[in-house]
Amino acid sequence: MQRGVCGAANLNQLLQAAMNPSSIFLKRSGTQYRLHDKVMQIKNDYDKEVFNGDIGIVVRVDTEESELSVDFDGGKWPMT
Repeated sequence: MQRGVCGAANLNQLLQAAMNPSSIFLKRSGTQYRLHDKVMQIKNDYDKEVFNGDIGIVVRVDTEESELSVDFDGGKWPMT
């Protein structure tokens, strides 16, 4: 279940606020991506060798360029 008070979307927002209260973030499709957030790749990208289910950490947030850099197991990839 994604929606509602007990839905995954709301629980993720509450957990993010409690565990990573960083004020450095980019907002995409209603989701805030903050510096040091843990993220999951949900689509294969064969060029970057990052695949569905890979876990990464947001290591750079460039608010001027609207770009995130994510470290997936030692390989840093920009997410535009």
